[in-house]
Amino acid sequence: SSEDANKTIIRHATCSGGGTATCAQKAVCSTCGNEYGDFGDHRFTAWAYDGTNHWHKCINCGESQGDEAAHSGTDDGDCTTAVTCSCGYEIKAAETAHDIITHGAKQPTCTEKGWEAYEGCSRCDYATDKVEIPATGHTLAHHETVAATEEKEGNSEYWSCDECDKYFSDEAGENEITDKTSVVISKLTPETPAPDNNGSDKTPSAPAEENKSYWWLFLLLIPIAIGVGGVTLGLYEYKKQKENNN
Repeated sequence: SSEDANKTIIRHATCSGGGTATCAQKAVCSTCGNEYGDFGDHRFTAWAYDGTNHWHKCINCGESQGDEAAHSGTDDGDCTTAVTCSCGYEIKAAETAHDIITHGAKQPTCTEKGWEAYEGCSRCDYATDKVEIPATGHTLAHHETVAATEEKEGNSEYWSCDECDKYFSDEAGENEITDKTSVVISKLTPETPAPDNNGSDKTPSAPAEENKSYWWLFLLLIPIAIGVGGVTLGLYEYKKQKENNN
């Protein structure tokens, strides 16, 4: 109060002091019981927390240090061990015992390990005598480069795994080709015949066949034409001789 602020504190010669100031109260003389000196500093040595965050607070006045952060803790994979934050907040409570079930066997693949049947906890990584089987690795087939033609597509060099059906650009199977179409080489485009001097395409085969068929027809018609001509000439001579006789 203003009255306390204006109060004059008299220290007697016998006063020994001995008090300790805090952020909430000045030091108090152990002899006369009067306050003296200045307020002390905050002491942010205590944790405060809620269900989401934690922060440091002053042990004397409760003021926050302003270092609020989310809870964090390390899960050791054992459900019977609690997960606790450094501030003391329990993030996940410990189970009283493991929930033991039988896990079926799993065959390994070229990229993932397998295991034999075993018993373990359904809630955590705890297991009894789990025997793991290493991944088998890729079984790679080599595909050499094949040039494309007008009739058939080609392909660039690659390796394929018979187990997982993945493509790789290297023999070790370390660099996967995610786009399988990238190894395909498109068919070649057929070449267009060059035009002749008249500006038209050279296609001699078809006219040659047509001309050949016309020649055969001409040859077949020659005897017929001769026969018709002979008959006509004979009739003409017969008619002329008959007129002369008359």
